[in-house]
Amino acid sequence: MNVNTGDQISGLVTADSSTTGNVTINNVSTGQSMNFYFSDGGAGLCGSSAEWILEDLTSEPSQTLEPFAGFPDNHFTNCQASTNGGQSAGPGTNNVNIAQNGKTLCTGQISGSSVYVHSS
Repeated sequence: MNVNTGDQISGLVTADSSTTGNVTINNVSTGQSMNFYFSDGGAGLCGSSAEWILEDLTSEPSQTLEPFAGFPDNHFTNCQASTNGGQSAGPGTNNVNIAQNGKTLCTGQISGSSVYVHSS
């Protein structure tokens, strides 16, 4: 699936059971989509959390962090997570910023059902 700067992307992750699930990624701008089936590696799916992540890559086999690439601001809208206990968003959510060697490289902000990510 091709993704270009400015494309609108949507995704859906479902846990079908405590060991299996599906991920669907849609490029709303182009109409393309991808679907992935997954099963746990023995640890089980917790089903109690959801994450919107932009992260730094680690090189193989040294497991050292690659230089962090700057990127345009990202805005995730209509973020929702639901479990058997109901829908969760907003209060009770946590924000984690990326920092290396005491320098903040990426910050996030949660506002209602939106997540904003800024490259410093």
